[in-house]
Amino acid sequence: MNVEEILKHKVFKQIDEAVSVGQYNKAYGLMSMETPIEWTTLGTSDISGQQYRYLPIDVLEALMDRIFGYCGWNDESETFITQTNSSATVTTTVNVIYGFVSIKRSKSGVASVYVEDNFHWKDGKMILHTNSKPIKAMQQLTTATPLSLTEAKKNAIKNIANLFGRNLNRNIIEALPVIQVEEKEKAEPDIIILKKYSNACEQGDEQTKKEIEDNYKIL
Repeated sequence: MNVEEILKHKVFKQIDEAVSVGQYNKAYGLMSMETPIEWTTLGTSDISGQQYRYLPIDVLEALMDRIFGYCGWNDESETFITQTNSSATVTTTVNVIYGFVSIKRSKSGVASVYVEDNFHWKDGKMILHTNSKPIKAMQQLTTATPLSLTEAKKNAIKNIANLFGRNLNRNIIEALPVIQVEEKEKAEPDIIILKKYSNACEQGDEQTKKEIEDNYKIL
């Protein structure tokens, strides 16, 4: 079910009616209804392998816009980065402020995204974990930081009421935010590359060998 179809649910009209006559507690009470299963997306836990249901961030933001209006909610965030020689953790705290007219409430959510170098050194040689070029953890922060922000915002909005998915997955650990390093497809070597590789092996030219092995399918 897409967002447009979700927003046609009768609960939104009921909330509008309660707010229009100043019955704000009733409006919040209507949000205690369980999340309709057809609103959700199916995921698989990285920890247990169990499947679980969740509301994507675009659906959550659409629900907030529909219920509280585009000026009726906002979020504030703080991001902290901790790093070691080969890894980094991005932790974001988001405080979502929401409510009707001047009566505001807030909920907080926290999320962390861990990234690490996609290689390690052994006996003086670089060992790649994927087929891509070496990537340091800190180079992945441009992806890790917005992912951490999104996950923290989702957690904050979920805490508002059951309608936003608060009761989903009570006993399941959901998928962890993971940065995927894009893998590069290696090319088939031609006779020139094979000759160059053979010469590098004979001469002990490790740098040339490594460059060829990173980019070509060398048996």
